[in-house]
Amino acid sequence: MKPRSSSPYLRKKDGTLSKVDELINDKNKIHRIRCRLNYNATVTNIISPSEIWVRIMNHIADTLVIPTSDAPPLETELIERKYVMTPLNEDILVRARIISVENAKVFLRLIDFGTTVWRDENAIFKMTDKLHCFPWQSFVVLLHGVIPKDGNTWSPEETDALKRTLMGFDYVWVQPTIFDNFYHDDADIPRVSLLGMNGPLQQSIFDVNGSRVSPEIYGMDRSR
Repeated sequence: MKPRSSSPYLRKKDGTLSKVDELINDKNKIHRIRCRLNYNATVTNIISPSEIWVRIMNHIADTLVIPTSDAPPLETELIERKYVMTPLNEDILVRARIISVENAKVFLRLIDFGTTVWRDENAIFKMTDKLHCFPWQSFVVLLHGVIPKDGNTWSPEETDALKRTLMGFDYVWVQPTIFDNFYHDDADIPRVSLLGMNGPLQQSIFDVNGSRVSPEIYGMDRSR
């Protein structure tokens, strides 16, 4: 997997003696959703067991769009890591980040979907200030405790096996590892366990201690 560029979300306060870092709120920084506790999500894209894109169930991606009829001006500064808007279909523009630019073609990450697309330069629009205020609705995780068979690189067969497995479930129950509770850079991919889930969603069922009740109690199928 290609190394990810550093993307810290905390920094030292300037001109103070405080030991507490502050959140980066620059215009060019759109924050991620950083889940430290278990959560439900849908899988939106699988590159390998070390790069799985998920989206929480109560996402707001469908509100972070612009009708193509109200498209903002074209973006002329096409540089890596810049946030822009691009068509998802004939009707709406969605948020994206430029990964690379090659021969008048732009390679983009759709930040609310986790997928990548190629677009012509004339299909890249400026992102409005308002849409900078909301975090990415998709984010990447990697499977904890697994390694490629050859110890180095995931084979297409291994990735396809994971895709076939996860396609059999409506959504996944994501359990972050305790070791990833304190990362301070969005380039660090959280390690998780994934439990495939089918059946009705129970997002608000808690026991008296504040712990989420086991889904099997409410008829969810975790056996597949």
